[in-house]
Amino acid sequence: MDPVHLVYLHRFEEVRTKLDRYRPSADAERTWEDYTRIGLKDWEQEVAELRDDARHSVFEWHETPTGIVWNWARRIGDLVWVRISDFIPPNIDQIPRTLPVVDESAELLFDPPRTTTWTVPVDDSTTIGYGYQYALATGNRPSRFRFTGNSIAGRTYEERQRQPGDSEALVSQRPIAVHALEHLAWSDTGVITVRKLIREGVRAVQRGQSPVRNPATRDGAIPTYARSTILRIPPAATREADRDLLRATARRVMEGEFPKPSAAAVVP
Repeated sequence: MDPVHLVYLHRFEEVRTKLDRYRPSADAERTWEDYTRIGLKDWEQEVAELRDDARHSVFEWHETPTGIVWNWARRIGDLVWVRISDFIPPNIDQIPRTLPVVDESAELLFDPPRTTTWTVPVDDSTTIGYGYQYALATGNRPSRFRFTGNSIAGRTYEERQRQPGDSEALVSQRPIAVHALEHLAWSDTGVITVRKLIREGVRAVQRGQSPVRNPATRDGAIPTYARSTILRIPPAATREADRDLLRATARRVMEGEFPKPSAAAVVP
């Protein structure tokens, strides 16, 4: 439930690693002048664009009958790209795919989540994460599930230091994170809400009640929200008005105003 980390942990790192092609230590044909005059200039420009994109995106969190979602709306030309992620207490999350938008005239009504992951405690300081990654059917190839592996395995210490990812961010918080050391902000709304939902579930079990907030539908299905949707919606007259437009569009997508295709089209 922390979409903002995608910007600061992943996208900034992607920009930073592009500097490697200008480093004399990585390419013997490069000079220090290449690094300072070309590499750093390109890096600063990409960082400025990234910050501008993040500042003018819209993030929101909403509690649902089954848990909590975040939605993230971004503008790409005349398109609005909405991504929605689920958290279903106590331990299931679904995240949308990061789609490369190559054709800025392309709309996409529905793209399913990238993964469904279960995070299972083993003891006070050990957790197992297990997930499936989805692949859409294309042509004669059926859709598939595949296991998502350990992101630390196979990476050297130097690689993990140079380009840290989710695993490094998690393990660096100690075997048991000390919440008293945190400085939570608006962008941690999802983290705070997840903790609240888990605490509510624990207290329900202590009272002898079910921790489930809302049972499944009659056919046994659990309603979920995770998806990506890209819609053609021209910008509003001002940047502030456009932020309102992005926010309203994301809420309409989350509420199902733009329906999913038939189950047969996306499920193996």
